[in-house]
Amino acid sequence: MRKSLQSSGILLGICFLIYLFLSWVLFYQDTRALLAISNFFPHLRTSLFATQTLLTHFKINTVPTLIFVIFTIGAFFFYIQSFKQNISVKKTIVYSLLFGFVLFLSYPGLSSDIFSYILSDRIATVYHQNVWQIAPLTHNNDPFAIMADWKNTTRVYGGVNQLIYTIPSMLGGNNIVLLVILYKLVSSLFAIGIIWILYLSLYDEKNKLNLSRKLRMVIWNPLFLIELFGSGHNDSLMIFFTLLSYFFFQRRRFLLSGLVLACAVQVKIIPVLLFVFIIISLFQKKAFKSVASFVASFLLVNIVSFWLMAVSPITFAQRVSYNAGVYWQSLPNLLRHINPHINYLFTGGFLLIFCLLIIYQLRSKQNPLLMYAYSLVFYLFLFTTAYWNWYVLWVVALIPLLQEPKFRFFVIVFSFTSCLSYPLLWLSLRYDYQNILWPIITYLFIFVFPAMVYLFARKKKFAKQVALVD
Repeated sequence: MRKSLQSSGILLGICFLIYLFLSWVLFYQDTRALLAISNFFPHLRTSLFATQTLLTHFKINTVPTLIFVIFTIGAFFFYIQSFKQNISVKKTIVYSLLFGFVLFLSYPGLSSDIFSYILSDRIATVYHQNVWQIAPLTHNNDPFAIMADWKNTTRVYGGVNQLIYTIPSMLGGNNIVLLVILYKLVSSLFAIGIIWILYLSLYDEKNKLNLSRKLRMVIWNPLFLIELFGSGHNDSLMIFFTLLSYFFFQRRRFLLSGLVLACAVQVKIIPVLLFVFIIISLFQKKAFKSVASFVASFLLVNIVSFWLMAVSPITFAQRVSYNAGVYWQSLPNLLRHINPHINYLFTGGFLLIFCLLIIYQLRSKQNPLLMYAYSLVFYLFLFTTAYWNWYVLWVVALIPLLQEPKFRFFVIVFSFTSCLSYPLLWLSLRYDYQNILWPIITYLFIFVFPAMVYLFARKKKFAKQVALVD
C-alpha cells in the first residue's frame, strides 16, 4: 500500500504527459489556430489541414473529450491520494516544477485568453495607442486578430498588468511562436512565485511533512498547473501579488502590504475585497498608524496607475463591469431571461452578502484572508455573471493558509468540477448548445455538487476525505 501511495507523484506526471499529447490533438481541432499558423507559415498550410482531415477519421471531436474526462478524474485522484504520502518539501516542489514544465509545452487549447492578451497589448506596442481607450477591433486586420476574442472591448486589466506584459509583447514582435512562449513564460514565472511565497508563508510550520502536504494542495492541483503553466492566464500575477501582500501583512510590514495589494488590484480588481477586510482587522487591533500606512501606499499606487492609464477609476470600474453583460456558467446566466435588468439584483445581493461578512468579521475577529476567501466563494457561486473555469484558483491558492479542513476540501472539489466542466462544454457544442438544459446541467455540476459535498462533509463517507486536508 505504501509503495502504491509513493507512486502518486509519478502517476500524476504521467497524467500530465497524456494532457500534453491531448492538447496538441485539440490544436488540430481549432480551425482558427490552423488558419492563423497558416498565415504566418504558408508552407505549413497543406500539412496542417491534411493532418486535421486525417484525425477526423479517428473521431477528433469525440475521443479527446473522453480522454480529457479520464485524465481529469485520474489526475485529481492521484493528487488527492498524494495527501496520504510522506513526501519531503523538496520533492514536492521539484515535482511541481517538473509538472509545470511538461504543461508549459502544451498547446493552450482550453482558452483563447493568451491570444487576446497578445492582440490587446499590440495596441500599445505596435500601434502606439492607449489600450484603455482603443478596442482591439479597431485593428481587426492585425494578423493576430483571428485567434483573439473580446475584440470589442478595451483593456479590463490594470496598469501593472500592462507594464509586465509590455515586455514580452515588444520582445516577441510579429513572431507568433515566440510570443506564445514569452506570454506563457510570464504566467509560469509568477506561478513559480506563488510556489515560493507559499513556501515562505508556511515555513514556520513545525511539522515539515504537514508543510509539504499543504503546499501540494495548491502546487499539485491539476487545474492550477494546467491553467497557469499550460494556458498562461494572467491570474497568476494577481494571485502572486495577493499572497505577497498577505505575507507582508502577517509580518506587520503594512506599507509594503498595501503597495503590493495595489499591484494585485492593478492586474484584476477583485483583490480590493481583501483591502476592506485587512483595514477592518487593523482597526480592531487599534493599529491606526498601520491603517494609515497600509491605506496610503495602496491609494498611492492606484492613483499613479490610473493617472498613467489616462482613465478615471470610476470609468475603469464601469468598463470592468462590462463582464456583467457576458453570461457564462453562472446563476445570473440561468435567470437573465426572466428580467433583462436582473444583474442589478445580483449586484445588490453581493453587496448585501459582503456587508454581512464585514459584520461577521467585526463580531468574530476572523482572519481577513478567510473572509476574503468566503467573499470570493459567494461571488463565484451566486453573483458573477460569467464564471470561467480558472477563477476557482483565486481561492485554491489561499487554502494552505486557512485552518479550515472542511472548507479546503470543498475548494478542492470545486476545482475538480471546474476542470471537468470543459468536456461538458464540448458536448454541448455538438448537441444543441442553445438548449436551456445545458447551462442548467453545467451550473449544477460545477457549483451544486461541491456545495453538497460541503454540506454533507460530516457524513462518514466524506469524513475520511476531509481528514486528508486537515
